[in-house]
Amino acid sequence: MAVWNTGYIVRIRPVGIKMKRRLLLLFLLSVLAVGCSQQKADEPRQLVTVYPRYPEYAAANYIKGLVEVKFDIGADGTVTRIVFLRSEPHNLFRDEVVKAMAKWRFEKNRPCQGVKRQFIFTPSRP
Repeated sequence: MAVWNTGYIVRIRPVGIKMKRRLLLLFLLSVLAVGCSQQKADEPRQLVTVYPRYPEYAAANYIKGLVEVKFDIGADGTVTRIVFLRSEPHNLFRDEVVKAMAKWRFEKNRPCQGVKRQFIFTPSRP
């Protein structure tokens, strides 16, 4: 799958159960709505996907954002050499994207260079 688009909401104040369910539903719908393009034939299959958290500051201020990255996949199936192609607003979501991508795993023994992914962060109003 070549493009993963995600949206997460995290509030600074404690969130009730109903709000957490709404946020989970919003997240799932945003992933499905944006969709994924077909995986290139030479790309290894992604085995483990961890989605980035929505930064508390961005969620509290209803800030939406977009991050586009290009990265390599090592022979061991881990993500290496992440290059940010686009980050809006500048640097707000980058740390969370890096933390999540560090946990991604792909098929072993299929190194690949220049894989691109896009993350879309969309807040919801209470």
